[in-house]
Amino acid sequence: MNAFTVTAIGRDHPGIVADLTGALVDLGCNLEDSSMAVLRGNFAVMLVLSAPDAVDRESMISRLEPVAERNEIVIDVRPAAVDEWTPDPGAAWTLTVHGADRPGIVHGITRELAAWNVNITDLTTRVVGPGDSPLYT
Repeated sequence: MNAFTVTAIGRDHPGIVADLTGALVDLGCNLEDSSMAVLRGNFAVMLVLSAPDAVDRESMISRLEPVAERNEIVIDVRPAAVDEWTPDPGAAWTLTVHGADRPGIVHGITRELAAWNVNITDLTTRVVGPGDSPLYT
C-alpha cells in the first residue's frame, strides 16, 4: 500500500466531501485520518490515506482533477510518511485563551510553547463579538 496526504481548499458548499471521498473510494483508497473545517465560508480538508500499490501520485491527481474543477477547489496530493506515528507519551493539555483581538496573539503563545518543546496537535481560533470590540478566542 502507498500512503498519501490529500489537502483541498476552496469556497464551502454542500457535496465537496462526498465528491472527494467518492473519487478516492473509486481508486480503492482507505481514509485513515482526516481533519476538516469551514472558516468564514472557506472549506479546508487534510486527509491521510492508504492506496493500492497500483495507485501512484500521478494517477491520484488525474482522478481528482475533475473533482477540483467541479467544486472550484484546489487539491494537492503528496506522499505521506509510511512510519507508524506514535504520539509523545507526555501529558495532554488544553490551553484556552480569551482576550481583545490584535495581531500576533497566536505567534506569541505558540513561540512560548515551542520554547518549552510543546507539540501542538490541534489549534482552533475564532474572532467573535461586535466589529468595534472583537474578542479573540
